[in-house]
Order: sequence, then C-alpha cells, then structure tokens
Amino acid sequence: MSAVGRDPAGLRGVAGLAHLFPPHSVNCDNMAMVKTITWQELSSNSSDVMRTLGDGHTFIVTRHGEPVAELHPIRRNRFVDTQRVREVFGEAPQLDADAFRCDIDLATDQSIEPRN
Repeated sequence: MSAVGRDPAGLRGVAGLAHLFPPHSVNCDNMAMVKTITWQELSSNSSDVMRTLGDGHTFIVTRHGEPVAELHPIRRNRFVDTQRVREVFGEAPQLDADAFRCDIDLATDQSIEPRN
C-alpha cells in the first residue's frame, strides 16, 4: 500500500494544522513525522500541537526562519519480552565481572582530590 497522501493520525482535519499536511505529503506508520512550524503557529495552535505530540509526531519550531527548538514526545519505557532479549544477547560473550571491575578501576580516577 502506498504511503503517499496517507494521514493515519488524521492530522489534516485538526484545526490550525491542516496546512502542515499537503495532499502530496508522505507518511509511514513506523516513521516519525517531523514538521516545521513557526513560533507563532505554536503559540496560536498550542493545544493542537500538544495533541499531535501525543500521537508521536515531532515538530521543529522556527523563529525568523531559523530553527530554535525541537518538540518531540517523551519516549516511554517499553516492555521487552524476555525471549527477545535472549535472542539478541544469547550469543554475546560471557563477561568476567572481576576483570571488568579491574578495567574500570584502571580507566577511572576515583580519588577524592579535586581535578584541576
């Protein structure tokens, strides 16, 4: 199925944000959309922007044409299935805890003296 012109979150219908999604825009369900808006648009449509952030979209805010901020949703901790973790790390080499601690101790300065 083509992603051209798709708007799965229905953002074209949100007042104040429709102009950000022209009919030829491209969206993929697994790709975060990044839209550029002016600070005036953010100020005028803050509730719509917040709702859109909640749907997983990201905004670059500009002032006088220069990017000044990036608004993105907070990434929530996600549950990872134990079986998937075993698959990913199953063939990782075993870690020697004593050797690891020794390496860390050699690489770091743990003295209480202030660094200059």
